[in-house]
Amino acid sequence: MIDWHSAASVSTALIPLTTTSWMRGISPRDRRNPRLRDLPGENAISALTKLPLRHGASVAAATVEIDLRLKKHWEAPGTAAPTGRRFCLGKRVDGTGCGLAPTGVTSGKTGRGTMKHLPLVFGLVAAAFSIGLAPGTAPAQDYPTRPIKFVVGFPPGGAIDLGARHFAEKLGALAKQPVVIENKPGAGGIVAADAVAHSKPDGYTIFYSPLDTLASAKYLYKSLTFDPLKDFVAVAATAELPFVLQVNPKTPIMSVADLTNFLKAKKGDATYAAPNAMALIASELYMSIAQAGAIKVPYKSIQTAQTDLMAGEIDFVFIASTLAMEPGRSGKLRSLAVTSAHRSSIMPELPTMAEAGVPNYELSTWSAIFAPRGTPPEVIRKLSVWINDIAKTEETRKFLSTTLVADPFSGTPESLAAQLQQQYVRWGELVKIAKIEPQ
Repeated sequence: MIDWHSAASVSTALIPLTTTSWMRGISPRDRRNPRLRDLPGENAISALTKLPLRHGASVAAATVEIDLRLKKHWEAPGTAAPTGRRFCLGKRVDGTGCGLAPTGVTSGKTGRGTMKHLPLVFGLVAAAFSIGLAPGTAPAQDYPTRPIKFVVGFPPGGAIDLGARHFAEKLGALAKQPVVIENKPGAGGIVAADAVAHSKPDGYTIFYSPLDTLASAKYLYKSLTFDPLKDFVAVAATAELPFVLQVNPKTPIMSVADLTNFLKAKKGDATYAAPNAMALIASELYMSIAQAGAIKVPYKSIQTAQTDLMAGEIDFVFIASTLAMEPGRSGKLRSLAVTSAHRSSIMPELPTMAEAGVPNYELSTWSAIFAPRGTPPEVIRKLSVWINDIAKTEETRKFLSTTLVADPFSGTPESLAAQLQQQYVRWGELVKIAKIEPQ
């Protein structure tokens, strides 16, 4: 759909039609026609806004449709045109209505049928085609022409928010436009995802989120108003964040094998913290493979779960690396392993769960950037290149390692889309293991 509403006022939308090459399809006489010059902007723009132009559509075919649209939108029969004359598109039937005819525009006052206005209609179509077939108000090669918004589904100060702010700042420098953060916390990122899915697909509203927000959405929530796979376009990943298995340092548990033996000895009476879906999944996956059991203790925040673990109120927890490293290295908690398929470059001393004796265990989350479905491919490519360039800088690597405790992770839109599909299937399996019922 061509959408001129947000790009320009009447003057900036219509004046270019009379001053640039978009008027090539309109005769010199019609370029001076006051009907075009004085058209109410909303009507003229609406005529094009409501016209879907598909790849491969001919200008002639589109002209027929615009002729129909303009008949409805320019001026009703019997009212005064900007020049003081009544007119309608098509053949005048009587004083009360207009009918479409191949003769083009006929003046309602004089009744003179003429083809002379058809070039004007062809010109409007040519203008629409020259703008481009993708949504937006400016050609994709000019993107961006105004500020970009990153929508984040978590409160300020968390790992995802901090990552979004770093990439937003760097992206703004490359794109030469401000990139602002809008926090929309709620339902593990679903509130923000819903807002982005229903936003205008013009490249100015972007979703910065953990990949698992979209991969898990259909399994965790009954009533989604968007399709996590179909309503988003992958742009680029930014980082990989593993989870860390931690226990109270006052216990004799020194390894994952020790914890497994402890859980089996407790015969289901041990406890673990579940402050979020990922912690729950990580715990249940571990116990499923290890053939051990423990009681789930829900928590509203990770920090509260960590405090209770330090106090000995619970026995273990899986925590995102961002929040796990400091208490682990300071001795407040004991870190046993990371959940990723490979050792973390930030905490290389920790084995993976698989290395620690839990075969086929792998679980990470990736922060990534998505756009609403329908965003022009050229815009997606621009954003992807910029984000990957940012991820490769030494400044970003340092930020990820020291602030987020995450490993850089980049790639193409295609590779991210494939990863989302893979994680979507995997989440279906994980939810069954964890016996999670959708809310």
